[in-house]
Amino acid sequence: QIPDLPPEVIAQVVGYLERAYTAGTEPDIVAQSARAAVPEPILMVIRDVGGVDAFLTKVAKLPSSSPLSQTQAGRNWVKKVGKALVGE
Repeated sequence: QIPDLPPEVIAQVVGYLERAYTAGTEPDIVAQSARAAVPEPILMVIRDVGGVDAFLTKVAKLPSSSPLSQTQAGRNWVKKVGKALVGE
């Protein structure tokens, strides 16, 4: 079951992650910041759907043009953020 989230909230989360990745921010730092910046209901959805990478695929429907999905390095970075954020 994929929850119905406002598109602007999803865009905020995706933009946050894309900016952090592009800036070269360490996944652990992003996860620490995300706990304060990302609303708790979104964190619960991320956990419920199977992690950050599943959230980006299933909920955000991340386009292939995103730096998070263009390369294996981007996908690996997302997985590291997820592990640090929700213990994937």
